[in-house]
Amino acid sequence: MSADLVAILLDAVGVPVFVLDREGRVVRFNEACRELSGYTLEELRGTSLAERLLPEDEANGLRIACEQVFAGRSPLHHEHSWKRRDGGRRRLAWRLHALTDQAGAVACVVAAGHDVTEERRRAESHGALVASEELFRTVIENVPSGVLVADVQGRVVLANGPAQEWLALPVEAIGTRLEQWVPQGGELLSAPRRPGRRQLELQIADGTRRWIGFDTVSCPVAGGEGWLVVFRDLGEIRRADRRRRRAERLTQARALAAGLGQELQPAIGSVLAGAQFLEQEAALPAGSKLVLSTLSQSARKLSRAAQEYIEGVRSTVPAPRLLPLGKVMAEAMDPFVGLAASRAVKLEIVPSDGDLLLAVDPAHFRRAVGAVVSQAIEAAGREGRVHVEWKEPPFEMVRRRVPGFQGRLASIRVADGGPTVAEDDLRRVFRPFGNVRAGGGGFGLAAAYEIVEAHGGLLTVVSRPGEDTTFEILLPSGERPACWEHEQRPEGLCGVCALRTDGPGYCCWSVTGHKERAETGQWPERCRDCPVFRRWSLAAWQPGFTSMPPAG
Repeated sequence: MSADLVAILLDAVGVPVFVLDREGRVVRFNEACRELSGYTLEELRGTSLAERLLPEDEANGLRIACEQVFAGRSPLHHEHSWKRRDGGRRRLAWRLHALTDQAGAVACVVAAGHDVTEERRRAESHGALVASEELFRTVIENVPSGVLVADVQGRVVLANGPAQEWLALPVEAIGTRLEQWVPQGGELLSAPRRPGRRQLELQIADGTRRWIGFDTVSCPVAGGEGWLVVFRDLGEIRRADRRRRRAERLTQARALAAGLGQELQPAIGSVLAGAQFLEQEAALPAGSKLVLSTLSQSARKLSRAAQEYIEGVRSTVPAPRLLPLGKVMAEAMDPFVGLAASRAVKLEIVPSDGDLLLAVDPAHFRRAVGAVVSQAIEAAGREGRVHVEWKEPPFEMVRRRVPGFQGRLASIRVADGGPTVAEDDLRRVFRPFGNVRAGGGGFGLAAAYEIVEAHGGLLTVVSRPGEDTTFEILLPSGERPACWEHEQRPEGLCGVCALRTDGPGYCCWSVTGHKERAETGQWPERCRDCPVFRRWSLAAWQPGFTSMPPAG
């Protein structure tokens, strides 16, 4: 649709309509707005609407409303005054909508409204009580925290948008007891035993669990006493804190692993060389030779562990190349055929019927797959079984595993018949030195997890009694252009965030973005808003990713 036709349509609707960009600057301003304000589009285009037309005490309210729309709360009602060119003021009520781009990201805020100046003047004559109630409702609907008001019997009187969303309260919850929808509602509607914000893990009606921090104070409700609860969803804060702690543990483990590996290698080499020299002595008794053979095997095992630690401290920033999955998997599995045979482990390898394309760093990919397969062989034990397969999951399965993701996936599954991992231990499997399975060095799976994540994928594990323990690597697959090719920019310059990358094959989100996430626990804003990132990283479709785009 042409710009002229858009302007004609906006002027024809007869109600004030304006369009703001992400910075709150005017993009469109129709004829009805001009009549109300006295300013033309040419005078306001590219300027901040809040600063030019709104009183100082109301400007921040519009900014907050726009931030909520960009955060996904749309449509949104908002009301404010306009300062006219002639010095007068008009009161306007608006309905704010999100305008999305082709990638599904919110690009602009579109507001349509009407003049409520006279209505508000008549309402003010009804008394200060009505005015204060309207102000109260306007405030709670525009704050990012959840606000809940209940009477002394625990019946819900008022719940703003965040409260309805976080507690899964339907419209019909108003007037009913809170405990009907939230079993722990009684704890929310009670005075604190000691001052300070409280925390609580709620189980809400749809079965989900949610951590919140809340304050509860008594307040007058409908002529009697009641409760005002102000709370905040702590889920993302707790997830960010876990990511930060994991990054700290990983940094500490890297330093420890580097020192340990460098200290062990020379000592192990000396022990191994001495044992091999003594083994060549023909006069040694058979018992001594057996002891030396055992000593040599132990030294070799320690050498492999030390090498694992040294490998683990290498940088996990990938230099991806577009390669067939079958080729890189064959290279990754080659060293383990002999290892499995030496352990008398039956290694079953089932390749995919087709051959998917993956953008991976071959060396890093082999390290990640090798860490998973080697621990499976060790856990399976002598005469055990390890099953390795890779394929493209059906689209329906992809939607269940990663809701909203529209691309193709490659699935690499490694299953072993070793001992089941306890549910509590599963939480530690991917932590540095958190390997709970026999024969694991403790750093390989943590490094594998980081490598897979740096490639935009997921590494998961399932272990149930009576079933195989199964590790699965999920990676986006298919033809994958570099970031800068997305918008046909010059080579090496990202077409989305204008960040210059290190050369062909690199994506800025996997280089600088992943580094910033490892340091802060958060993906940078340029990645959150990047359509290439959402297309090639499963992180954008996981709970807690604040800029998650809508499904489809």
